[in-house]
Amino acid sequence: RLPADDFGYYALMARGNAMDLVKRAAALLEALVAVARGADTTTLVAAVATPAQQAALNRITALMTLLEGHADHVMDEVGPDVVPSVVQIRDRFERRRNSASGVDAVARRLLGLDAKMKQYAEGATFVRTVQDIAGLDGFNQVWSEPAHLPTRAEIAEPRTWVARVLP
Repeated sequence: RLPADDFGYYALMARGNAMDLVKRAAALLEALVAVARGADTTTLVAAVATPAQQAALNRITALMTLLEGHADHVMDEVGPDVVPSVVQIRDRFERRRNSASGVDAVARRLLGLDAKMKQYAEGATFVRTVQDIAGLDGFNQVWSEPAHLPTRAEIAEPRTWVARVLP
């Protein structure tokens, strides 16, 4: 017998609740089909996550989107005077982001890789918008304490982050 934990199958089996396992399996199958069809932005990982895991995943996703977007923004700001191949790098990033089709596109959706590609653009938009509103010093407040990190909703609506952190 495995110890009860908060990680899905083993937790359900340890509790001996077969009906919950059946319901969760059905929900997983439904989510898998929706993700494979591109009808849902949920990833396979998110579809099997418990609420606590989903909350942690959301925080990690927001942080990764910020970091990836910041890197994307900095690369654009550096320009060809400092890095002569920056235009070529940008072109390759864009081609990779837009190249999936067929089985590759389905696999990317299931594994969340298409969302990963969107994170760069969403994060860069967040950085640019905050800098346009509050300047570099205002944006840099994002690094000053953990409570200043944006949520996923704030990444999508940067003005809400500005209102929360820079009143």
